[in-house]
Amino acid sequence: AHSLVQELSARGVTLSVIALGGAEDGDAEFLRECARLGGGGCWFTTRAEELPQLFAREALVASRAAYVAETTAVRARAE
Repeated sequence: AHSLVQELSARGVTLSVIALGGAEDGDAEFLRECARLGGGGCWFTTRAEELPQLFAREALVASRAAYVAETTAVRARAE
């Protein structure tokens, strides 16, 4: 799985993890490592009702990363 995450990362894909379970669960370290290699965030919750908020938070972070912030020259044209 790590090689797949590294390949995706090399292609510009960011991988974040949102897990239903605890940060000390058996697969938690694997999930943290996937998120680290994928350049994304890693969130754990034991409460299913928190999942929508975590997805929304991560979507906001991902969408901000997609913005290009640079100066652009603009000229007004007469129609």
